[in-house]
Amino acid sequence: MNEDLNCLLKHTPGIVQQQNGVIQEQVDFGDWTKMLTMVDSQTSIGVGKWAQVCWGLYKGDIGYVSAVENWGGVSLLLVPRLRPP
Repeated sequence: MNEDLNCLLKHTPGIVQQQNGVIQEQVDFGDWTKMLTMVDSQTSIGVGKWAQVCWGLYKGDIGYVSAVENWGGVSLLLVPRLRPP
């Protein structure tokens, strides 16, 4: 892997790393298509549903799901936070 790819992977959340860098394992050819069409059976996020943010600046906030990307990303419409008087 070139240095740019290594840098990208090091800054991507969810990538397993050690002190030596990113852990690399070969994936069998038969598993490639399975991984591309893999669906998490525990997740039932869909457009029009409500979801809670699990981490980050908006952790704990509830949002309306406006779009679900095929790579796993979700677009939420969040209610603005108002400070109590």
